[in-house]
Parts: sequence; C-alpha cells; structure tokens
Amino acid sequence: MQRDEKAIDIETGRSVSKVVRGVTYKIVCPDPTPPHACSPSSCLRPIIGLKSRPESCYWWPFLIHCIVTSYVPAQPIVCAALYSLQQLSLVLMAQPTRILYIAGEMEPFTDASDLSTLVRTLAEQVQDVGGHDVRVFMPKFGAISDRRNKLHEVIRLSGTEVPINGGTDACTVKVASVPDTRVQVYFMEHEEHVPETPTSDFPASHALFFNRAILETVVSLRWIPDVVHGFGWQSALFPALLEQEYLDHEQMTHRPRFVFTPDASAATRALPESITLDASTYHELGVAQAEGLALLHDEDAPNDAVHLRTEGASEQVLALYDQVGVPA
Repeated sequence: MQRDEKAIDIETGRSVSKVVRGVTYKIVCPDPTPPHACSPSSCLRPIIGLKSRPESCYWWPFLIHCIVTSYVPAQPIVCAALYSLQQLSLVLMAQPTRILYIAGEMEPFTDASDLSTLVRTLAEQVQDVGGHDVRVFMPKFGAISDRRNKLHEVIRLSGTEVPINGGTDACTVKVASVPDTRVQVYFMEHEEHVPETPTSDFPASHALFFNRAILETVVSLRWIPDVVHGFGWQSALFPALLEQEYLDHEQMTHRPRFVFTPDASAATRALPESITLDASTYHELGVAQAEGLALLHDEDAPNDAVHLRTEGASEQVLALYDQVGVPA
C-alpha cells in the first residue's frame, strides 16, 4: 500500500517549505513518524522556482544522499546529517536570476549623467540584494582608458564575429568590475563601429553592431539572461534583433524578458530600415516590445510603469523583474 507523501521537517515532523535564493523547495519524507525512511527519490522536491538548469546543477550532494540512504540505517543522527546535506544541496543547486543591463553609458567609465548614474546605482543595489547575477554591457568608447579603468580583454571571446552590412566584423570584448562592487561590465570594442564618446555621432549601423555584439557574446559565453533591462535608445533594438535573428540559435535556451528605460533622444531618433516593425522611433520600438517599463521621465507614463526618481526605486525595479516573469 503506497503512503501519501507529506512535506515535513525531518527534526520536528512538521510540514515545511524551504526558500533558498527565491526558490521554494519541500523536504519530503514518505512517513512523518520516526524512524524517517527517506528514499532518494523523495528527498528533494522543487515546487516553485526561478528555473532549472540541468547543465549547471550540482549533483554531487544529491548523489551522496542517495548512497547514504541506500546503505545506512535510518537513525535520527543519520537523518539529521542528511537534513544538513539537503540544505547544502539547495544552496548549490539554486541558480541566481541572470540580469543583463544594456547601457550606452555608465559611471565611472563615462561622464556623469542621469542615465549613467542610474545604471550604476541599480546594478549595485540589485546585485547586493542577492540571488541575482547582474552584468552590464556597454560600448567601449575610445575615450575610456583601459589602464585607468583596469579593462582587460576576454581571450576566449577574442575576434568575436558580428554580422553587419551583409558580412561580419570582428569585435573585441573587454571586461572590468565597477570599483568596490561585484558587478562585471563587458565592453564591446571596434574601431569603426564604436565612437570616441557617448556624445559622438552614433548612427543606426553602430547601434545594430553594438546589439548584435552583445547577442554574439552571451551566446559564446553560454550565459543567456533571464531579464534584459535596456537603458537608452540603443537598447531598443535588442528584442527586435533577438526575435528576428537569434531566437532559434541552439544556445538560446529561452527568450529573455525585456524591461525598457528610454532616454530623451529615443523619441527623436528614426529607426533603421532593416527593422520592419510597426514603429518609427526607438522609443516606440522599445515600448512596444517591453514586458515592463522603468522610466526616468514621467510624462505620459503608463500606470504600471516604475518611476525611477521615486524613493525605493530599486525595490520597485526588482518587483518589476518578478512581475514580467522569469523564463522556464
């Protein structure tokens, strides 16, 4: 006769759900009365979670559990040890939410502005909350000093080929960390397609190259984001290029959700002819494709948009990331 499985705490016999890094698990035992005859198949059950990445899970704690439960009598001391092992398994197997920030500027690598300050502040605050892997991608403008900012080339990404104008151009990818933080920043460098400063002329062809370089980089890294937050007009091209050119790529295991923060120039810049969607400006394009909006300027803002100039904006942004949903 098969018994109903009940979620219990091994030590107290009470039902319990464990929440680790935003993932809810149940500790399951087929019998709530001692001795606890735990079986390997019922030891750990994810009920609701951010995601499951089989290719990156840590299976060795679970394997040890299976071996122990197969050969060691189910005594209280053994159950207590297994309970501790389960907690370690949860921590190791839970994967952080991958958040990609696309920015045309960011302190301290470019001059201070409302947008560059916002990108740095949000990246730091979201990373510090825990349970999030935040990475920022931006152009490597000629005025950004490698030595002063401690940039170094990512050798494994050396010569990344980026489609442009019917051919390909090699992009150099460099990386640095925001000082005194754990936030990594990736820089897309190209002598022709990346200008000297953020205020330099930045035509549509440069924006296309920048976004394709980001897509090629995340595919090569096998680091597919769960949420993409685009800051500024250039980032509005990302979801369109993803849908048209990269969604069927073998490394693109899921479709990232898109959150958009337009800048002032997004409403005045015309889209390139290669973008065949029902939009005439970058602002219209980004808003039309975004699952969520986080705005610096409140004019004509939808009711469900996050206002980034209000107190507690980082908490609202995190809630927005949860609201748009994380791909399964």
